[in-house]
Amino acid sequence: MFVLACLAPGTSPAAQLCTGNAPAGDSRSVHGVVRDISGARVPGAEISAAWTDWRVSGNSLIDQVRTASVVANAVGEYRFCALPRKSSITFRATLGGSTVAVVTVPPGRNTGAVTLPLEPAPTLPARARPAFVQGVVRDSGGAPIPSARISVGEGPAGLSDDAGRFELAVPQAGAVSLVVRRLGYRPRTLQVAAGPSPPVLDLILEPIAAVLRDVTVAARPGAFEMTSGFSERRRRGTGAFFDRAALDRMRPQTLTDVLRSVGGIQVHTVMTRWGHQTTPSSTRASGGAIGCSLDYYVNGHEYTPTSLGIDRDMAPDQIEAIEVYKASEIPPQFLGRRSRCGVVVIWTRYRAHELPR
Repeated sequence: MFVLACLAPGTSPAAQLCTGNAPAGDSRSVHGVVRDISGARVPGAEISAAWTDWRVSGNSLIDQVRTASVVANAVGEYRFCALPRKSSITFRATLGGSTVAVVTVPPGRNTGAVTLPLEPAPTLPARARPAFVQGVVRDSGGAPIPSARISVGEGPAGLSDDAGRFELAVPQAGAVSLVVRRLGYRPRTLQVAAGPSPPVLDLILEPIAAVLRDVTVAARPGAFEMTSGFSERRRRGTGAFFDRAALDRMRPQTLTDVLRSVGGIQVHTVMTRWGHQTTPSSTRASGGAIGCSLDYYVNGHEYTPTSLGIDRDMAPDQIEAIEVYKASEIPPQFLGRRSRCGVVVIWTRYRAHELPR
């Protein structure tokens, strides 16, 4: 704490500085000294004086706060030579930007000393130094073990790198319980010291034979197999069949590129009002018809191509499988009114919302 003392005129060297400039009847001089709690003088403190000045303006009484300030000299003394006698004056000592002492002098008084206890500056906790554990995880042959899991109790955890190294931050320095695990190795728990500069641990894990539970993988036919009967008809051996894998190998640009590979199918191009159109037909139709147009089924339903042609209607990347039958091979479910020349059965690829439930 500091002591701010206001002294009577003429009791200090600073008081002599007001000689020849004596305050008028309504004024007073105040001189003082700033000391610390041990009594030592404190130079360089800034001393400010504040008081309220009253004046009449018309029918109103107006108050106005006025101030003055000085700096304590090399021996801690300060002076104010002309301050109002009829007002209470508050003196405030400031050092290093902080107020260290305050004294209020009542009207008419020139002397006074007040000791003010100062609140001690808050003590900030020392910044904790970071603490961590570090080391290398190896097997019994000295080879590093990557991706080992290192944990501290229920708290922080991490993995070793490709060289088996790890560094794990912990909340505070001191003894911690370290657990090291890796599939195929016996877990290890040990007490280690964590700190700002911990030793590099060399952790050896013993291999063990990991016995895993049996895993049963069950699969059911896909939606296409469940609804089309494609595989069953292919097993009968009549007709030409192209599944998705076969189509991927062929990489056809159009559907008729696939049909060209089937014996008894010819593909010809005609000019229509919509441009060139490729049309497949059978050369082995029932009744000896030559160039007879094929019938189409899409996802089990008879289908009539649009005027743009079947190649515009069905892109190869939209097709899951294709079946092609001569007139004499057509299964009963694909016998339609136009099937005397042969049938092309197309199965499209299902979207997620089209899968049967």
